[in-house]
Amino acid sequence: MFRIDPFSTATLRIEVFAGGAEPWSTGTGLLIICQGRVFLATNWHLVTGRHPVTEELNNAGAVPQILRIWHRAVDNASLHLGVHTMNEPLFTPANHPRWHELPNRRLSDQEDARLSIDVVLLPLEQTTGCVTNLGFYWDSFNFEPYVEPGSEVSVVGYPRGFMGVKNYPIWKSGHIASDIHGHPDQKHFLIDATTREGMSGSPVVARNRISPFMGIYSGRLPDDVEIGIVWRSIVIHELLEQAFGQRLFR
Repeated sequence: MFRIDPFSTATLRIEVFAGGAEPWSTGTGLLIICQGRVFLATNWHLVTGRHPVTEELNNAGAVPQILRIWHRAVDNASLHLGVHTMNEPLFTPANHPRWHELPNRRLSDQEDARLSIDVVLLPLEQTTGCVTNLGFYWDSFNFEPYVEPGSEVSVVGYPRGFMGVKNYPIWKSGHIASDIHGHPDQKHFLIDATTREGMSGSPVVARNRISPFMGIYSGRLPDDVEIGIVWRSIVIHELLEQAFGQRLFR
């Protein structure tokens, strides 16, 4: 019997375009459905082209304009749905950013000064012909499980654009590398995982838990220490509240 994990279905490949014919970078996003609206959760540095802490533009000076999202689509010739790519603009006609980011991405002085919250929510408009009802449903407050340091987690994404089952993400294993509930701001934790370009924006999942979604991966700490950063699900919840302009489920 053929079966695809729900997180594999909800995790989409993305390409970032900054004005040229070829993508400037690639990444990953999690499709989220909340109160009938469809969003893509991914990284701030992907939609801005800027370093998440210094906010300096990348070396090429490229400013992203469009996300090309590899949506699921009904395809009777494909075993596990097909792909329908859609271009989602990052700016309004008046040149205002369409994504939601927290008003203050900086962490407190008690946290690592090399980090800033690196997650956004992009409301999706271009979904005609796309299967969106297989996203991650956010219909209540996401209560994170308590996961001890050293416990295994999975980072679900598209390393350097590679796939597992055709058009579906690869699950790379990692381990919790910090005491999740010891971080003062309660916004992030660290993982020990070998990740690659293209996995920015990947959901991080703790298997065999009642509520397995842990957060969104955003890259590694400096100095190539193989330690990755995960922004906890509470950040997504706060972004959803910003998008709806009200408190949700709490």
